[in-house]
Amino acid sequence: MVGFAKWVRAAALAAALACCGCRLSPPPDPNDPGRGANVDADVLQRNLRHASDFLNERVLRGEITDAQAREMLAATARKMVDGVDLRLIPVRDAWRYGEFFRAAREWEKALVCFRAAVRTAPNEDRRVNDSLRLAHCLAELGRVDEAIAAARSVLDAPPEESAPILPAVLLEIVPAAQGKGRDVELARLLEDAIAIHQRTIVNPETAAGMAFLAARPHHIRRAWSLAVRLYRAAGREDLASAAVERAFRSLQPESGL
Repeated sequence: MVGFAKWVRAAALAAALACCGCRLSPPPDPNDPGRGANVDADVLQRNLRHASDFLNERVLRGEITDAQAREMLAATARKMVDGVDLRLIPVRDAWRYGEFFRAAREWEKALVCFRAAVRTAPNEDRRVNDSLRLAHCLAELGRVDEAIAAARSVLDAPPEESAPILPAVLLEIVPAAQGKGRDVELARLLEDAIAIHQRTIVNPETAAGMAFLAARPHHIRRAWSLAVRLYRAAGREDLASAAVERAFRSLQPESGL
């Protein structure tokens, strides 16, 4: 399980920017007295970051575990998004509100936001990231075939935009989807994501690029191990043995890992 500090950093990074667009649905009737504005995305982002920083400090002090911190952050996020009206969310902010709902584990609402975000993605970076988040929500909702399809929809991303794919598949999508009758398909998704991860191109002179290159061997080893376990859980020892051989070849020194 990814540590809480890494998990909240990833969530904060995912909610760092905004795009442009229109609303998720037609604007509400301004004469409706029951309608009001949503809490601004910047305010939600700032409050969620403060909450995650506070909980991370408690984890570092040994007061709570990673799992407890994640549960507490989810509860805090649920309070923050309580009352947010999906109809009032501008499409340019759909992915940001999707992240807030995802942190709150409000999967259905997050799903609505990420569908809108993918449909109106202004660039390849947003298409890849928001499609992977959509896949995660679908997996959490038990819609595994749709989750796999959503994840596979970004396997055509160019090498310069493919860095998020394996971490999302390995750490979020597969854990949420495994054990639901599609473990062989999930293992194959992992294998395909590994191949993409191996040919991903990053700038090694940036902090993000250096972090990616440092973590790449670890992520690939973990992904191979999980793929083998999934094949075995599905009763396909033949596929597991073949995957072990492919993993061994891919992890040889000449592979660059």
